[in-house]
Amino acid sequence: MWKKIIVVSLFSLFIVVILCHNMNNAVWNPYFVEKFGFSNKVPKEYRPMMEDINLHIIGDTYTVNILQTVGDGKILHVLYEISFSQEQQETLKNEDFISSFSFDTCCTPFSVDGKSMEDILTSHHDRAFLTETFQADYNEEKGVLTCISSYYDNDWEYQDKEVHFIIGNLFAVSENNEKILLSDEVLSISWIAHNKSGFKHLQIQDGYCEISPLRLSYHMTSMDSDIDVDEIIEAMGIVCKDGSMVNSFGTSSGSSDLVEGKYFSDIVITPAPKTFFQISEISSVEINGVTFSIE
Repeated sequence: MWKKIIVVSLFSLFIVVILCHNMNNAVWNPYFVEKFGFSNKVPKEYRPMMEDINLHIIGDTYTVNILQTVGDGKILHVLYEISFSQEQQETLKNEDFISSFSFDTCCTPFSVDGKSMEDILTSHHDRAFLTETFQADYNEEKGVLTCISSYYDNDWEYQDKEVHFIIGNLFAVSENNEKILLSDEVLSISWIAHNKSGFKHLQIQDGYCEISPLRLSYHMTSMDSDIDVDEIIEAMGIVCKDGSMVNSFGTSSGSSDLVEGKYFSDIVITPAPKTFFQISEISSVEINGVTFSIE
């Protein structure tokens, strides 16, 4: 009996080692390689941010395949494909010119069971700080649309938690900005997210700053009602160890809310297209007149 237990334990350990090895050596999808500007092999320290998902859900009118995600525990980039039915493909071919597609989507760690699409989106937009979708490619021959959607919410962390991806209300948009309904069906798919990244959390008396390769976020509490979030974003800068300054970024979002007599301001910015924030090369971050030193 003792020998059998040892054999099973060693076999289980072998499986864990193999799984960990496969996660660390997973191949980044070319769309993500393009998005983040990798010219050669993805640096080793960035690999834990990516996770292969390869899950799909087949609806009555279209199919969604979640390919990969890249994230740091708070921001999540989701790469997925929407496969249209034969009928939808025929509809698209009969239109003079389709310039883009329009649909509703969100990703949340909160339960969505029994809720309508409208309730889900309302709840998501009330909480979510950043949501954007980039339509990377439409393969007309296969009827497959490839997209990358990005989600960030300062109030939740999804690492090692179940996340729910919801999509619905699909339209094709003509060159005259006319919408052609393809499907009002709502699909949902869930998985446990394991993306992780070593982000820096820098604390001050009235707030904090977090920086990872994927984002720079800032939270501040103030009694000042004249806070201008746009001005704060405009003045944000990253000081590199070589003395250079980075003040050109990608997407930015901010808000200021009054709660119990105090103003809570939240800001998030992403790196410029085809770049990461190189944490090892950063000396400090300057936000709203405060310098956050990175050790």
